[in-house]
Amino acid sequence: MVLALLLSAIQLMGVSGNDLRVRAFFDANNVKVGDPLILTVDFLGDAEFADLHPPALSKAVNRRDWKLDDISAKTSTFRDARRLTYRIRPMREGVLWFPA
Repeated sequence: MVLALLLSAIQLMGVSGNDLRVRAFFDANNVKVGDPLILTVDFLGDAEFADLHPPALSKAVNRRDWKLDDISAKTSTFRDARRLTYRIRPMREGVLWFPA
């Protein structure tokens, strides 16, 4: 399973700035059912990210395919980026699609 997303411009609630981009990826490609994956979502650009908080991604995924605990989301702030990390577990075998 691989998720890669790069958007050249995005409008984020509570964030204003220039050249805003998003990049998302999993930490592994092949896992067993129930094994944890770490989803990292980076918001990049010349902006103030203090008001950007982790959205509830569990509402956007198929619960039959994924177990996602929104409360486990962690945030890190860097000079020109805000990083959100989520712990996610696949709930069945196969090639699973994770929504962008």
